[in-house]
Amino acid sequence: VTNLMVQQNLVVVKKLMVQQKLVALSKLMMQQNLVVLSKLMVQQKLVALSKLMVQQKLVALSKLMMQQKLVLATKILMKTNLVMMQRNQVTARKRKMLVKAVKLYP
Repeated sequence: VTNLMVQQNLVVVKKLMVQQKLVALSKLMMQQNLVVLSKLMVQQKLVALSKLMVQQKLVALSKLMMQQKLVLATKILMKTNLVMMQRNQVTARKRKMLVKAVKLYP
């Protein structure tokens, strides 16, 4: 009877050890899964952050380029207007001279 009891106790101990190993293994796997998941989330956040930063840089760059183009266009228009004003002044002087000449020499 004692031999049978010892065998039963050994079977119970073996089952208990197997269960404990399975529990430890599942805990370890869960921890590893959580670590992998958190690493993946961190990587995704970093990727999203870098994409956002690139987009912001592109937006800032395009705004800067637009501002520079507007400044350049304004400068060109101002120069063109000055040239046109100078031409108009020359034309007005010529007209005045022609009018004087016609009045003096009809």
